[in-house]
Amino acid sequence: MHNILFVDDEKCILDSLTAVLRKEPYNIITAESGSEALEVLENESVAMIISDVLMPGMDGIELLKRASELSPHSIKILLSGFSEVEMIIEAINSGLLWRYLLKPWNNDDLVMTIRSGIDYYQLNMDNLKLLEELKFKNEELENLNQNLEEKVQQRTYILKNYNDLLIQLLDGIPINTFLHNIVDFLSYILCTKHISLIIPGETSYNTYSSSEIKNSEALTKVINVVQVTNDNYYENGISAIPITHNGIIYAIVIYNSTDDIYINNDSIFETLTIILRIALQRYRLVDKTEHLISDIDKLLEECH
Repeated sequence: MHNILFVDDEKCILDSLTAVLRKEPYNIITAESGSEALEVLENESVAMIISDVLMPGMDGIELLKRASELSPHSIKILLSGFSEVEMIIEAINSGLLWRYLLKPWNNDDLVMTIRSGIDYYQLNMDNLKLLEELKFKNEELENLNQNLEEKVQQRTYILKNYNDLLIQLLDGIPINTFLHNIVDFLSYILCTKHISLIIPGETSYNTYSSSEIKNSEALTKVINVVQVTNDNYYENGISAIPITHNGIIYAIVIYNSTDDIYINNDSIFETLTIILRIALQRYRLVDKTEHLISDIDKLLEECH
């Protein structure tokens, strides 16, 4: 239900205006002065303001000027006598008025004017709502396009790295260089520079990293848990993601993290598993039963 504010310093006028609209579907609010009307506007949403022109303290023109700041979309109508034509013209020229009505008013004309004004107000509100929705949709579309572009760039980067890694396998570069390149690739994917790639052996671990993890006890515990569970794990600021195939852990990605978040991108890590399997088998780091052997350090020395 729309609120309509009547403003007049004569209570009998307010009562008459209210009586005319008693059968209309509006909520009527009355004020006997400009200052009282402004208090209403500070606390209520008002669709229409109908004010007398001549009032003590603050006239109708000044009221509508100040009301335009508090309630810019309200429909504004002045009630005036023939002697106030110049003030009405001033209000019209300043863009304050939607309509004006002469005293004494005709009840039917008053009702029709108010109905028309409320319809106009509602149309404006509907248009504003549509514009806001359109603005939101445009922003949403812009964000989607930006996200899509970022995803395409990321996907292109990932595919290029896959290709580079496979070429490196064919070229037979040293295994330690190859594994460090995988660490750099993971650093981009996980959005952090603090990555370690753990290659678990039967008796020890070999680490390829861009940043060593200092908490050795937490690191050992994380690795042991991951080896048992074959699943992502987080503890004491360290996150771990196993790279596995058929129950065998080919490597564990370790990184410093303050959030308890598991990062899981099956397609990326499945592809890395394939690349690591090829690399480890090529460099004799996996025996025929696909179990990791323990003399990784010795073989790495032979690669130099």
